[in-house]
Amino acid sequence: MSAVHEGMDLRLLGPVRASRDGVEFALGSARRTAVLCVLALHAGRAVSREQLIAGVWGEDAPASATANVYTYVSSLRQALEPARDRWAAGQLLTSGGGVYELHIRPGSVDVLRFEALRETARERRAAGDAAGELDAVREALALWDEAEPLEGVPGPFAAAQRLRLTELRLATAERMAELETGGTTRPAPDVPLPARRPPVARQRLFLSGRTAEVRHLRRAATEAMSGRGRSVRIEGGPGSGKTVLVAAALDGLDRVGWAVGDELAQRLPLGVLLDCATDADPDLARRLVALAADEHAGGIVDRAARLVRDAAAAAPLILVADDLHWADPLTVRVWAALAAGLDEVPLLLVATTRQARGPAADVIALGPLDPGAATALIRAAAPEPPEPRRLTSMLDDAGGNPYYLRHLAEDRTGASLAAAVEAHLAPLPEATRMALRGVAFLGAWTLARPGPEPVSCVLSELATAGDRDPDEVAAALGPARDAGLLILDDDRAEFRHRVVARTLHESTPGALRTALHRSFADRLASAGGPPELVVAQLLAGDVPLDDSIAAWLSVQVEPLAWRSPQIAVTVLQRVRAHHGLAPARRLPLTAWLARLLLRERRNAAAEAGWVAARTTDPEMEGEMRWIAARSHEQRGRFEVAAEIARGALREQRITPTWAEALRQLLARVTPEPALVGDRT
Repeated sequence: MSAVHEGMDLRLLGPVRASRDGVEFALGSARRTAVLCVLALHAGRAVSREQLIAGVWGEDAPASATANVYTYVSSLRQALEPARDRWAAGQLLTSGGGVYELHIRPGSVDVLRFEALRETARERRAAGDAAGELDAVREALALWDEAEPLEGVPGPFAAAQRLRLTELRLATAERMAELETGGTTRPAPDVPLPARRPPVARQRLFLSGRTAEVRHLRRAATEAMSGRGRSVRIEGGPGSGKTVLVAAALDGLDRVGWAVGDELAQRLPLGVLLDCATDADPDLARRLVALAADEHAGGIVDRAARLVRDAAAAAPLILVADDLHWADPLTVRVWAALAAGLDEVPLLLVATTRQARGPAADVIALGPLDPGAATALIRAAAPEPPEPRRLTSMLDDAGGNPYYLRHLAEDRTGASLAAAVEAHLAPLPEATRMALRGVAFLGAWTLARPGPEPVSCVLSELATAGDRDPDEVAAALGPARDAGLLILDDDRAEFRHRVVARTLHESTPGALRTALHRSFADRLASAGGPPELVVAQLLAGDVPLDDSIAAWLSVQVEPLAWRSPQIAVTVLQRVRAHHGLAPARRLPLTAWLARLLLRERRNAAAEAGWVAARTTDPEMEGEMRWIAARSHEQRGRFEVAAEIARGALREQRITPTWAEALRQLLARVTPEPALVGDRT
């Protein structure tokens, strides 16, 4: 096991810089720097080669990406440990089994120090130590450069981190301003600090199709202010517009306390409730801080609820817990206790959640936008009106989700959309992300077809394709279901929004994408999986055909043709065009292509003629001559059909059954009985 190096210092909160024992060293190319950033933000944890490729190149990964990673890691080892012998194993950056690990302490990376200081600030706040909290947030902000984080670093991983870290910086700066002013005034207007609640005017697009819900919540606020307290829960998946809806409905109202739950908040007793109180009633906040400091005392839930009710009795109060599913357990219990007795208290409780959690008198469920509202949002957000086919594709991919609709409309390059999806995926465990990618890969054939059909897969087939235990797969997907990204129903997993599946699939580098699809196809075929699913993997990954695939297809083509003719035609057309396959493989498969094309009333003449000219089997030649003639007959080309029939009958190489079929066709396409010399 490698020792952790103490002398490293990596700065990512601005232009990326690295020093060792106080001496700065060059990082090299932008891509090599991107590799280091991925490893640094996973300090002390293993990172797979696939993660590096996806994070650095995304969907633009070249075929040489794997070799490039090897080169970048080798050169980084030399930069990190210049005294190391070229042939000696690295101690600071190790590799093995397709994974890499940077052996430095989290404190060696400024981003991780920043996050640790934010956690320290939250802990001191819960303990009622305002001075200590202010020291921690000042120290955290002092780590930042004037430039944006990971400045100039390419790749989707860096893009997602820039977005996440910028939001954290702004939230930290706002909290510092509140502490410096005693929590009684807001920062000066020229200070670019955001409030916890979103700026409604800038996000009005999210309100498309939500007028009734906004009015409902506004009425609830009006009633609560008049003494008829309410508890309202806004339910919806990521990007459904919960937060901006609440902000719009409560815009302009006084004594509104707003807090946002996050993963850290789950570990701080009364953390979310304290944030709410700080926004709306500093005196209430001080009382709750004192109570939280004695969290093990009896009756803390009832005592906290009583403090909130007393504050509301003094003046009407609105508390908003955004993402209540991330709140600490104690806040959730107090919230439930408050909701149970609001009839005569001028208190409005508003919680946003991804699924039902806790009691509420009112529940506002935000489903997908209807097509009209979704279209209006796209047209308002797009820099120019999308052409009809593109508009339809956006509607299908977003599935009525306002967040994805807006990004699809605004984003010309795809980078913003990828970062938006990544922001929803980032909190998920790595095992969940890998399982989600598997669902996207198994359903990738659906993505290739236009329409709103959801991307889904059978869990048992996903387990087979990934060589994993079915129960393990189901458990891994649980967090994605809880996050509102996936529907799990018995043995089936289905993405709620096609755009998430598309992003997972397309952000996988091309070479890796092809390799994964081939691996899935091989495992499914070996396990006797549905032939259409195997072929869908070959097609979705543009897997090169080889003799082993052709051999398998020769055995499975008949059931495939009956079960899924569209997929069968597509793969057989690739076989027909692949001149590298042996003729003995191509001939019978092309014959199947001709049969299917004719069945679908498509032109099969070229394929049938190609087989007929090469086969030595009288039965197959007769069938192919008939298919070619019949294909022309279906298109009204009666003279060409008749000529094919006469030629086949004249040459006398086909079986009697097909000769009779061609005579019947000839009788149909000629105005009078044909005079043909063949009498067999």
